[in-house]
Amino acid sequence: ALFSNLPKTSSLERISQERTEPGRTEQLYQSRDYYYLISPQTEPVDIGFEEFRTGIKDDGLTSREPIGSFFLSTGHATHPVYFHPIRQTESRFRYLGRQKMEQRAGRSAHVLAFAQMPTAAGMVRHLDTGDQSILILLQGIAWVDPDSFQIYRMHTELLVPRIDAGLDYQTTHIRFTAVKFKDIPESLYLPDEVVVSMKYKGFLFRNRHRYSQYRLFSVESQDGPKVIARP
Repeated sequence: ALFSNLPKTSSLERISQERTEPGRTEQLYQSRDYYYLISPQTEPVDIGFEEFRTGIKDDGLTSREPIGSFFLSTGHATHPVYFHPIRQTESRFRYLGRQKMEQRAGRSAHVLAFAQMPTAAGMVRHLDTGDQSILILLQGIAWVDPDSFQIYRMHTELLVPRIDAGLDYQTTHIRFTAVKFKDIPESLYLPDEVVVSMKYKGFLFRNRHRYSQYRLFSVESQDGPKVIARP
């Protein structure tokens, strides 16, 4: 339902970024606001979304800042794609049972683990550092609503560290929220808060994304910049 029914949407995104240099304890910090657009893939054979981001003040910033300063993480809305029927043959799955969730008034959730299989993974992610693109495979856990079967929490980490490329670890924790759009009968679960942590060549990075004000996107109604850059 998520990948079939989601229309083109926009939201406000606030990203808080932290960086700690090797051998130091003090952190560099910045916080910026963006317009964020999620758009269905234009090709029918593709599964997922295209995601675009631009600064509120249209400062032209893209995700390809030098890794030595800060980095911008993306692709959070597409994380549930590992459970799409077309992608299920690319991973191994294990049902872990049910767990009560305090933030959901004590309701229980199905808990599922997955791990991509290197020989079968057709969809892979990359970390672009400016001078190299590091291919990464993931494993993780998803918490699934027992009534709608939509995913409302995910935690992912590297299947194996990429020590050869200087990437010791990368973890992503996503909390989804139910969003109701006009003319769509069921609520769809979209990112509410995302925390990405990473250690690359001794640098520690931490990004916290917060999303708000989801709405249907149209050029006529969009108050933000007219040019939206791919993240």
